[in-house]
Amino acid sequence: MAEALLFELAWIENNEGHSISLAQSESEPAASTYQQLLDSTAVRDLISRLGWSESRWSVFGKKRELTDRAGAGDRIELLPGLQVDPKIARRRRAAHRLRAQRAAGKVD
Repeated sequence: MAEALLFELAWIENNEGHSISLAQSESEPAASTYQQLLDSTAVRDLISRLGWSESRWSVFGKKRELTDRAGAGDRIELLPGLQVDPKIARRRRAAHRLRAQRAAGKVD
């Protein structure tokens, strides 16, 4: 029987960083890819608890393929899906800057 794979799972909740170290469950088949780790019960339960309908992930801040082989000690970072369309967010920031410049008398 293969040894359990140890990995770290990290996420941000309420603007605070959290992480836990997990060992793959004895009851689950040995994971060799990130897809298998992300499909594990512990990860699915955490994503469900966070209320994320969709999420992205990375390993040590780098995008990896689901089919890539997972390594012992990998830090899998769960990232929430987009909350706002990037185009809308950019427009809001530009409008906010323009209002601030007008208030400061820098723009007519």
